[in-house]
Amino acid sequence: MANALRYGDRDSTVRVFNQGSSLMVENQGSALSAEQQARIFDRFWRADASRHQGSSGLGLSIVHSIMRLHQGRCEVHSEQGVNRFTLRFPSVGCGH
Repeated sequence: MANALRYGDRDSTVRVFNQGSSLMVENQGSALSAEQQARIFDRFWRADASRHQGSSGLGLSIVHSIMRLHQGRCEVHSEQGVNRFTLRFPSVGCGH
């Protein structure tokens, strides 16, 4: 959410929604290239050094690690000025 606000277009809407066991955050802003999307969850990596605004490049890497620990996954999709980050949580039964 913080990244969507920080890197989204000024005065644009940030959308947060769920779909089943997935949580999505979407913003309008500069599209990420295929290379940037492939590396976005790498530790200490930043899409553009001029945009980092004091960040360490660890936030999305930490989210990715936590999701993997819980058998979930993170995804990014960016095209035509819309960036969407998705957290896919594993389906869990009640176990009763």
